[in-house]
Amino acid sequence: MNELPLWAKRIGPWIFVIIPVVSSWFVLSVSPPETFRAPAFVTGLAGFAILARLWLPLRQSIKGRQKARPALIGTGTLAASFIIVGMLATVYRDLFLPLASGAFVGFFFTNAVLLAYYVTWKSRLLPCARCDKLRAFLRDGKDWYCPTCGKRWSSPDSRQRSMEDANPASSKPL
Repeated sequence: MNELPLWAKRIGPWIFVIIPVVSSWFVLSVSPPETFRAPAFVTGLAGFAILARLWLPLRQSIKGRQKARPALIGTGTLAASFIIVGMLATVYRDLFLPLASGAFVGFFFTNAVLLAYYVTWKSRLLPCARCDKLRAFLRDGKDWYCPTCGKRWSSPDSRQRSMEDANPASSKPL
């Protein structure tokens, strides 16, 4: 199987940012205005936003550098929470429908925001010299590391400068 082109690799994560934002917007657009005034809406929004953050992994691993820290709650706990809120919304519609709307919007919008943060700030698509492929390098402090092999990324400009610094006679014109 051939590798994806560079434009597809760069735009791919943003599709997963746009889908939850659009679905959250849809839920907000079909919800009646009374839903937003209910305290249960804000409770569901805040509660499931917190659950979304706890559901995502806290840190990814970089080989030989840092270990991954798993999520604090599992998918089963999250699914059970959604099922309970959904069942309560069907039985006690007036009371729990705002909670269900807030839960959906809070969870998916928070996931979109966290994924956008991860794509723009915590990872960067760069070529790995050791793996000989484009990888999503992870930030650790100020430096970028390949999660597969653990190699620190250095730009071609910095490699050229370091070679010139090591051998100053070769860089001077005669």
